[in-house]
Amino acid sequence: MNHGIIVISKGNGSILCNDQFNVLDTKEFVLKDNADLSLKFSPKQGYKLSKLTINGINKVSDVEDNHLTLKGISRRTTIVATFNNNEEIDDVVKLTITSKGDGILYYNNQPISGSGWSTDVKRGSFIHLRCEPKKGNELKRLSINGILRDISEEGYSFKIQETTSVNAQFEISSSADAAAAAATGATATTPSEEKPKFEMNVCGPGKASLSGEIQGVIAGNPNDPLARNHETFYVTNGSDVTIRLSPVKNIKRFVVGLKDLTKTVKSSNGIYTVGVTHQFPKFGTTTATAEFTQRYKVSIQHNEYGKYSQSYGLTKMEGSNSYVIENGANGRLWLAANKNCRLAALTVNGINMLGSVTPSQTINTGGGPAFDFDLRNVKEDCKIVITFAPEPKLTIICGQYGSADRAGSIGDPTKYIHHADPDYSINAGSSRSFNEPSAASTSNFSGKPWILRTIANVGYELDALIVNGVDMTSSVSRYPASSPRNNQEICYLSLGNIQQDTRVEITYRPIQTEEWVDLGTGVKWCTHNVGAAKAQDSGYYYSWKEANALKVPKGRLPSYEEIQRLIKECHPEFTQEKGIPGIRFYHRSDRSKSIFIPAAGYYSQSNPDKIEEQSAEGAIWTSDQTGAKSKMGEAMKEHTMNPIWLLIGDAFSSEGFDRAALAFSVKEQVVNAINADIGARMSVRLVLDK
Repeated sequence: MNHGIIVISKGNGSILCNDQFNVLDTKEFVLKDNADLSLKFSPKQGYKLSKLTINGINKVSDVEDNHLTLKGISRRTTIVATFNNNEEIDDVVKLTITSKGDGILYYNNQPISGSGWSTDVKRGSFIHLRCEPKKGNELKRLSINGILRDISEEGYSFKIQETTSVNAQFEISSSADAAAAAATGATATTPSEEKPKFEMNVCGPGKASLSGEIQGVIAGNPNDPLARNHETFYVTNGSDVTIRLSPVKNIKRFVVGLKDLTKTVKSSNGIYTVGVTHQFPKFGTTTATAEFTQRYKVSIQHNEYGKYSQSYGLTKMEGSNSYVIENGANGRLWLAANKNCRLAALTVNGINMLGSVTPSQTINTGGGPAFDFDLRNVKEDCKIVITFAPEPKLTIICGQYGSADRAGSIGDPTKYIHHADPDYSINAGSSRSFNEPSAASTSNFSGKPWILRTIANVGYELDALIVNGVDMTSSVSRYPASSPRNNQEICYLSLGNIQQDTRVEITYRPIQTEEWVDLGTGVKWCTHNVGAAKAQDSGYYYSWKEANALKVPKGRLPSYEEIQRLIKECHPEFTQEKGIPGIRFYHRSDRSKSIFIPAAGYYSQSNPDKIEEQSAEGAIWTSDQTGAKSKMGEAMKEHTMNPIWLLIGDAFSSEGFDRAALAFSVKEQVVNAINADIGARMSVRLVLDK
């Protein structure tokens, strides 16, 4: 089993795959099941690999020294690498620091003074703050995003996850000022034997805004839903802390103590007030935990040739045609094409995912094929574009001297031929259209290429086969019929899997033999039997009526008298041509001119499927019947109007037949003109029509 691999390089860089080929834009190839894939990333100077997604999952952290090996690939895989000269916007947050009063606030050992100083900081990096009051001053207040913080002589460190504001306030040291600071709540973060603790935990892409005795915002890590941002405060026993959670739609779980209040806080639009009251404040702790789940938007577009619905994992957004899906979750779409339509394309964020679509077991009410498509481990907003299209139409126009149908194989023309299937038959002189591929009602052809079979009528051959205006006649495979008595040429041409509207035009023409010899008998004789490529070939076998119905340019059946002159005025010799017995008629005075008539046998009316006397006898039709001239009065009955043929072989005699003195000895062999059963089938040799 092989798996399709799509490698896409965006920006200024390239990807070397298995040390074989370098991808500068897009490359699609196949890889054996469970094979490894080596990826070497080469960013241009001044650039770097900023993002790498494998089937939608960011794997850039797995890359070491610009190299990554994917072990044992077992499914279709899409790899997208982005090279950039700047950090992606999602990886950068803004840090603003304000320092007031007589003192210096150090940010990562960098002194900050004044207000409004800001910088860009990589999300997830550690920030270290240290305060140095000037003589006679002290740090009165340090807040981060509005929450008061304690800071020791060593400083205060934290991990930055979102846009953050740091405010430091230095004031002159005095007992009065200290008392005032306590009154404003600055001591809310100071442990006290008489104040219980309040702990706030926030997980995932959301935040908790605290009001009341505690002021500020605590945010979770948007990139890691499992990481817990933990803050501890000391509050007055019996006080209330109001918590506002946002965004409300992302709330996964809200617990206070051991009580699950998720439904309660959602119903109150994310607001809940916690009462912090303990009988023994020194040992009392109230814990609130808010968990947020990242939800991504899934927008879906489709056209009028099909429809879709979500099976699971996707929640419809109110007032829109979009859906949301939780971070890392899976979802499924059910796709249904209309009747005589198909699924032509499916992209997710511009990446072709048609190879990930599977046939659906769901009952299809659309009339066409149904499919399932799975979104797996979603980590970003998704734009899905579904393209349904009418099935391509195959139109076949067949000429009047043959028919056509659909075959299952070219390899052996005697097998896998579904010529009896009316769903794929095109009669002579008619046309027919097919919708491919789902309109095929016969399971024998499911998923197979269209193999066109043409069947020429007796005495005709394929003249031209035109596909969308292009002459494909030279590309057909030609075979004789499986049984020689059919006298039909069969041709095959694979049209492949029909991917677009296709028009096929088939024409037939009478079989032409244009080699003529003048044997001095008043007419020119053809050197081959009808349907034969060589003089010694048997050619096609016709009944007398079929032979007279042949329309061959310049040629016609010989008459009774013309066969008599061939026998009487030429020199016949029984011989063999390349191992084929027969008789050669020579010009009486010019032996360079002759024709060879093989002993090709014949099919009798009583046994129409078995050739008789092959290599022993041969026969060709004349255009006349017995009684046609001398017995016209008796010719009113059909059985008295038997056709005349020329028999080549051993001595022949039979009562009741007109031999008309056509028997003569040729090396103990004779040539006879006799009448034959009208249902028999035998060879045809033409003379040039004047």
